[in-house]
Formats: sequence, C-alpha cells, structure tokens
Amino acid sequence: GHSLKATALVSRIAKEFDVQVPLKDVFAHPTVEGLAAVIREGTDSPYEAIKPAEKQEIYPVSSA
Repeated sequence: GHSLKATALVSRIAKEFDVQVPLKDVFAHPTVEGLAAVIREGTDSPYEAIKPAEKQEIYPVSSA
C-alpha cells in the first residue's frame, strides 16, 4: 500500500509544482523537509492531464 500512496504523491507533486520527483526519492526523503529539498532541485515535469473524449453516440474500441 505504501508504494501506491507514494505514486499518488509523485503525481500530485508533478501536478502542483511542475517538478518530476523519482519514486525512490519519496522513500529516501520521508520527511516534508526532505521532500521540499528534492522538489526545489527537481527537473521540469512532463505532466499533462488527460482530456475527456467528446460526447458521441458510439465510441471506437480496440480488439483488446
């Protein structure tokens, strides 16, 4: 369960601060102070929210 929470935290950091923080850094710096230092030194995040599809009567599907 901790890795799922850490992954959610990494995503939230990317969204809020536009910084990419590796998952291993969340575990290596488990305090707010430690994570703040990592965020200050972080690289730009490629985060982009997925836009909802336009409303249609029928949607294409894959073979999967």
